Amino acid sequence: MRAVSGGRAARGAALAAGVICGLAVPAIAQDPAGGSTGPVAIERITFVPSTFHVGDVVEARIDLRSSQQPAEPSAENPGPWLVVHDLSLLPRGNDRWELRVTFSVFQAGVRTLPAIDLGSFRIENLKAQADSVLSVGDEGTVEALRPLHPQVAAPGTASAILLAALLILVAPTVVATLSLRLLAVSRRFVIQRAQALPRIRLERAVRRQLARVREEPAPVSAEAFFVELSHNLRTYLEATLAIPAHASTTHELEDAFASKHLQSGHSGQLAEILATADRVKFGGDSAAAPELVATGERLIALVGDMERALAAEASHVEP
Repeated sequence: MRAVSGGRAARGAALAAGVICGLAVPAIAQDPAGGSTGPVAIERITFVPSTFHVGDVVEARIDLRSSQQPAEPSAENPGPWLVVHDLSLLPRGNDRWELRVTFSVFQAGVRTLPAIDLGSFRIENLKAQADSVLSVGDEGTVEALRPLHPQVAAPGTASAILLAALLILVAPTVVATLSLRLLAVSRRFVIQRAQALPRIRLERAVRRQLARVREEPAPVSAEAFFVELSHNLRTYLEATLAIPAHASTTHELEDAFASKHLQSGHSGQLAEILATADRVKFGGDSAAAPELVATGERLIALVGDMERALAAEASHVEP
């Protein structure tokens, strides 16, 4: 406790106030130039909140008794680790006043607020203690923070993590399997389409010939019909059986059919159609329109049966 000037009454009142509040021991310093203005006493000091920590905004409420009206309060530079936010003076009647000091302390321990000038007197040595958010040991040293608690997982977190891990592990395998299967299906479709293409071309060519036989008013020449039919059939045989059908005679083709393991019924019918074409082209035989149509339709059915038989035989061959 320190008083710059003033009588014993002022120092006694300050000491009494320090005993009453317990958290501050202020002193009242009167201005000698202003002369004696009567006793000035601090009746009570209240901190709101009563217990505070570093960084908290605190309001000190100081109840004064003075016969002369104090001036508007002002404060000196508070220095480091202390900030004064606001000063206000409120009249309470019967020569009583309430001084409010709003401040924040940024260092643990007891700090002295700056002197507060109220005109004819000042309030000095006002102290406040700010507690630390850290625990303090027996020797007054700040202990280390307690270790953090382990993170608490929300219900279902473990299941969600496990499911996500399974998806990450399984998804690539599933995608790769589906991609390979789709690729195999696409490849099989392309191969089947390529294998069926010669038959499709032959069928379309024969059907165009049959349409001309049925629809044209003038009768179609049997020789022209069988020349075209033989050519289309030999083109089909070269593409399907990989044999030189255009450069082979009908008898040579019969031997080739046997080497390709065609069914006897299929090879015999193919040889018969080719022999009929040879007789018309080279032997001078003739054929009416119904016979031409029957031969064309027979060839279309024969080729379809033959390809189904070849596909069934290929499916039973071990890879």
